[in-house]
Amino acid sequence: MSTAGATKDDVRQDDSERDALLNALVSKWRRFTWQELCRFENSEELVAQIVARYGVRLDVARREVDILLDGRTLNIR
Repeated sequence: MSTAGATKDDVRQDDSERDALLNALVSKWRRFTWQELCRFENSEELVAQIVARYGVRLDVARREVDILLDGRTLNIR
């Protein structure tokens, strides 16, 4: 994320939203750490790892991620 032209309040808001999303993800899928979640570049990587780690079907994992993200993009980095 580039902070050029962004105010400190904007950056704090982005950090707060990222932290809230990470907390929600860790609460839902406790087998992931914050550090692991920060490595995912997009929601498809998260979905694939949920399928691998939890053994759920792809469509179920994708639906659960979509519900949790609620229109947000997985842009944690």
